[in-house]
Amino acid sequence: MMNFINRFMRLFRRRTVNIGRDVQLLGNTIIGCDCSFSARVIFSNSIIGDYSYVNYNSIIHCCHIGKFCSIGPNVVAGLGNHPVEKNVTTS
Repeated sequence: MMNFINRFMRLFRRRTVNIGRDVQLLGNTIIGCDCSFSARVIFSNSIIGDYSYVNYNSIIHCCHIGKFCSIGPNVVAGLGNHPVEKNVTTS
């Protein structure tokens, strides 16, 4: 019986997302539960897993951030387009 009660409580517990000042959620961005974002963070077409944290002045574009991840300040992720369809070499 106690297992049932614990599962029931986990299912309906309060889940929050803390969003700082000037945070932008653009495109198809999905946010997990209990996440926290500092000021001036930009998300675009990304997935952020549960319990993750992104610090200030970061830009996250076309990325999948897993659960329990911490991203530091001033991080820029996923902005470049590198061709992956064919081999590219430089000399």
